[in-house]
Amino acid sequence: MVRKLITRPRVRHLLAMLMDAVIVVVVYYLVLNFRYEGTVSTWNSWTTNFGVFAGLAVIVHIEANWLVGAYSMVNRYIGLSQALRVAQAGFAAVALLFIIAVSWSLLPGAGGNLLPRTVVLGGGVVAVAVMIGLRFSPRVMSEAAAGAKKATERVLLVGAGQAADMLIREIQRTPSLDLQPVGLVDDDPRLRGMTIHGYPVLGTIAEAPELAKKHNITQVIVAIPSASADQIARIYRICKPSGAQIKILPSLADLVSGTVSLRDARDLDIKDLLGRPKIQTNIGAISEHIQGQTVLITGAGGSIGSELSRQIARFNPSKLILVDHDESSLYELHERLQTLGFSRYVLCPTNILQR
Repeated sequence: MVRKLITRPRVRHLLAMLMDAVIVVVVYYLVLNFRYEGTVSTWNSWTTNFGVFAGLAVIVHIEANWLVGAYSMVNRYIGLSQALRVAQAGFAAVALLFIIAVSWSLLPGAGGNLLPRTVVLGGGVVAVAVMIGLRFSPRVMSEAAAGAKKATERVLLVGAGQAADMLIREIQRTPSLDLQPVGLVDDDPRLRGMTIHGYPVLGTIAEAPELAKKHNITQVIVAIPSASADQIARIYRICKPSGAQIKILPSLADLVSGTVSLRDARDLDIKDLLGRPKIQTNIGAISEHIQGQTVLITGAGGSIGSELSRQIARFNPSKLILVDHDESSLYELHERLQTLGFSRYVLCPTNILQR
């Protein structure tokens, strides 16, 4: 019963606010004591002022976090953009508190600043850091637990660019994929010895067969969405002798943007070795067909599905129903649609549909 109560959105919001309030009061108090070497614990002018300041600080910090949507974030899926929003809110709150603390001296009988300026600034920075750290902790623990599991498929990525970066992050947060990146190969000599999320660039593409045998690679994934047919054919000829399964991501010509997802990787096909003609799209006809309609998109969290969702949202449908088995990808899509200002959508993880 208690667990069901806690999962309700409003109660979760209140608990998150309470956590931030405790952080604000405790951190500012500790910084004030540090500034005066522990003498604030005895009754003095700063003790009286701190009570007033603490109340103002709680209100200002919580209001700032509320305005940037910090209490609606799912901490297990929090990313850099969400952390930056919390940081921006926190530093805006600190700036306002600094102005209030300094302006306090203008009040009749105030006798000086509300709190020392160093305490306001130092305590604010520490409080914001603690807020962000606690919000990141569920994701860190989740990824640490996922990393402890041993995957059976050992993967070598061809290409050390943005697509590889996204794929590694998706593997790390989706243990059900049962994939373990071993390293990457890339023909850029400047990348040799460098790492992406801790995984090294082991050599060039020409060295892929040797590296695959050395590291017991079972899958080779071509993480170069912009590769031409000639490049793909060359990579295929080089990697085929390794005996590993060769997979490829969709071409950028098949996607509206460069966003890719590991779930869109597929076995390399003979068609990938051929050039693809450019297809002209009648945007006006598509917009007229979609406007005011309810649209269901399966695989909405993947690269194609997420981009379709964003593009279709621009055509003003009455509602989008977004279906995918990966809740984290759906949450990222939710964040992107919110950025576009589109809110008429329903997120449907497949585990909910199966109930």
